Amino acid sequence: MKFSLNVAGPDFDDAAIVNFEFAQAALTFRLPKHQSNYGLPILAKPDLQDISSFEGELREHPFGYLYRKIVQQSWYYFDENTQNKVVKFRLDVEHMNLLPEQVESNMALRPEKLNQWLFDFLRVMSVDGDESLLGTPAERENMIADEMPLSIDEFEYAKGGLLPWPMVTFGNRSGEEPEWQIYIPLDRSSLLELRLDVGVFHYHDQGISIPQEQQDQLRRDIRDEFLSHIHINYSPELLAELGA
Repeated sequence: MKFSLNVAGPDFDDAAIVNFEFAQAALTFRLPKHQSNYGLPILAKPDLQDISSFEGELREHPFGYLYRKIVQQSWYYFDENTQNKVVKFRLDVEHMNLLPEQVESNMALRPEKLNQWLFDFLRVMSVDGDESLLGTPAERENMIADEMPLSIDEFEYAKGGLLPWPMVTFGNRSGEEPEWQIYIPLDRSSLLELRLDVGVFHYHDQGISIPQEQQDQLRRDIRDEFLSHIHINYSPELLAELGA
């Protein structure tokens, strides 16, 4: 697809179709070929119905839940005139297995509970896990520096459908563009976390400078194109539980 500023990227109509089968949901999306030398590509096997059967490394997050990375892929967008790389898109997808108390409260399937958990998560991340700093000026200052939402009311939402997909920005203290983190409910016990790192290259030595407003819009347009190709279908049992 061609974007503003003569920027063009992969043709998603020709990109590989990836399918993942979870216990009560099936996810389908388009995945362009890996182009970057930033890490090796990762793509798990399609059948992910049981997290305990995953091949590869299963990790425990400091918040207690188990997770495993199932996708890691990067690709570029180029200036059609100069062939300069303009944007790098890095995708990371993790399958999260929630804690028993979170499963019991049906957090994943109740948007208000998921939003509260996510906001609490961001607050703790903003102080690098030091909960003694929660509620202090450092928390708010770091959240502003990292371009995090300062309240649940500031959350954005990806396309979603039957259930909303909260989307937040995270991590700008490094001086780079913040990445988007998107959370997709799968069932009572699990979520997908998508991290979209959409970074703009700079060519100041060549006298090329893109105004920040145009950079931001380009990043959003590229993000939205990728998200438009994600589809999820829930099992009849889960649809019945959701009253759909």
